[in-house]
Amino acid sequence: VYQSAKDGMNILLYGHLQRIHPAEMRNIIINQGGDAGEPKTLSPFMVAAYHGHACVLKMLLERFKPDLENECPLNYDGTLIEGVTALWCAAGAGHLECVKVLVRAGADVNHWTKSHSTPVRAACYLGRMDIVKYLMAHGAQIDLPNIYNNTCLMIAAHRGHLDVVEFLMKEGMDINTQARCGATALHYAAESGHMEICELLLSRGAIITKNDYDLTPVLLAAERAHSTTVSVFLEFPDLMTKPEKIEALELLGASVAANEKDAQSLPKAHTYLMAAMEMRHDDPDTVLRKTLEPPIAAYDNWVECQTVAEMQAIRHNANSIYMEALAVRERILGRKFPDLVSPVVYHGAVCADHGRFDRCENLWHHALFLRQSNGYPVARDLQRFAQLFAQMFTIRYPLRLPSLITILSSCVVEMARTTKKMNAITMKEGSEEMIEEVDSNIISTLYIICLITKLMKSRKPVDPEDLKQIYKLVKEVVFLHMRLRDGQTILHLACNAALPLDEFRTRDLLGFPCPDTVKLLLHCGANPNDVDFDGNNTLHVLVNRIKDPPPRHVIVTLEYVLNRLIRAGAHVDAVNDQGFTPRQSTQIKAVQNIVRSYEVREMKLACLAAQRVARSKIEFEEMVPKHLETFIEMHSPKFDINSEYY
Repeated sequence: VYQSAKDGMNILLYGHLQRIHPAEMRNIIINQGGDAGEPKTLSPFMVAAYHGHACVLKMLLERFKPDLENECPLNYDGTLIEGVTALWCAAGAGHLECVKVLVRAGADVNHWTKSHSTPVRAACYLGRMDIVKYLMAHGAQIDLPNIYNNTCLMIAAHRGHLDVVEFLMKEGMDINTQARCGATALHYAAESGHMEICELLLSRGAIITKNDYDLTPVLLAAERAHSTTVSVFLEFPDLMTKPEKIEALELLGASVAANEKDAQSLPKAHTYLMAAMEMRHDDPDTVLRKTLEPPIAAYDNWVECQTVAEMQAIRHNANSIYMEALAVRERILGRKFPDLVSPVVYHGAVCADHGRFDRCENLWHHALFLRQSNGYPVARDLQRFAQLFAQMFTIRYPLRLPSLITILSSCVVEMARTTKKMNAITMKEGSEEMIEEVDSNIISTLYIICLITKLMKSRKPVDPEDLKQIYKLVKEVVFLHMRLRDGQTILHLACNAALPLDEFRTRDLLGFPCPDTVKLLLHCGANPNDVDFDGNNTLHVLVNRIKDPPPRHVIVTLEYVLNRLIRAGAHVDAVNDQGFTPRQSTQIKAVQNIVRSYEVREMKLACLAAQRVARSKIEFEEMVPKHLETFIEMHSPKFDINSEYY
């Protein structure tokens, strides 16, 4: 049914529906959508509207009872929209004929989504003037903002639809309305580089305001390196003061320089920076000097140029222009601006590609500091550092233990931040984006800890203060008790031979299970009896992720880690949710024999007693203390531990 509706197969769809009994189920099916994240989120009726099949809509409306106001989630242009209707789908996909069919059938033209996006807003986003006019003629309200107070005019300006912007202005929309972030339609047009829309808005009386980051439209255009758009503002009569023009030119030059992918960026950047400097000095009696912040170590302690001569001196020095650009951007944009760090990270990557790992480390650490101090997610930053340090270690580039400790500290801060976010929800209920962030942070933290153990092993003795700090941070990681989406703890991962590693220098260096990492985690309080969501403790994960046949060095590693875990209290006879002990969960004979030897040597009387209670089906719930209930359940095997099940 769904596929026929999606493909516009009118007759075939009708045939499928007629074969469904009882008849009441037909209406349920054509209105049934899916949850966010599923492949099919729209109902068959909605998917027909989204793909422009007006004939299907007409047939369903005539022969069945589709719900015109039914809501479903839709992944639209990379964004999940919750609560779209069939009319929203038709308008958002640009199908005028479908819009007409639905409106004639009585669809609510002002039905909004969870974020208060209406069908006419969707049409404005797409730039479909014909749909906008049709919806307005049938009662659509163009002045309904979304939950961010973002208007139809703003979205049309952002998307560059000049005709829609002009039409909405003629219909009386306020061009100076501000969204919750403080931005106006002029901000959105300037940021996207739509020069003609900026000219139109300015000619109709748009005023210059600042958004929540204290930035005007021209500064947003300059930050995105839209030189022609910046020129519109600079040349508009009586719009900007001299200091404002200087600031716009400086930011434009800095942002052009930051685009290192363009070979012509540096000469262009220097031209704009020089123009700004000359403007500062064009009146000898009132030189407009910069108010500078203290120099930043990550930028080579660069001090911005203050004279025309100083600016002229760096003309052919690429590194000096880059440092000037980064310093200018930070001064003008401020440290809270979200995109401030992108050029910093990129220039760090360029330095790494040229073997200047120390410069890369300094730049990336500054970017990490800026993001983390503003509460922005830093999962990608931590991942980059793990890859950088792995590369440095592999090629024997000098790697300092304090550098790793600093990043491990940032890992702890980030994991604590995400823990607070996850407190109100379970891992299974959390958003996919949040779960991916948690997973990435845990794995990056594991990489850093693993690298620390390797560096400690290769460079003895370790400074006592460094060792003290490492133990403190690893204990904090352990006590945060973060888990992957499948419930694995960081100790599970350290034992997991199937842990996926990226190809960027980490696969050859970071092999798991990692004995030294396991040893450090256990020393810092990790519990080897913690179980994942399938009931597997660390021993289960250790033995059942080994590939068959295991090489000799893998067997040696397995025996060492197995011994460490058991000495730390891991129960070799514990069962998972399937009722398997660690030995029963692997089919590799060599591994089974190793585990069996520990079963014989390490079995405790308490474990045997718990097994006996379970096998004899003796009632124990609420008859023994709670911790003993858990202990008995952990020892309730599906198969006899001494049996030759395999």
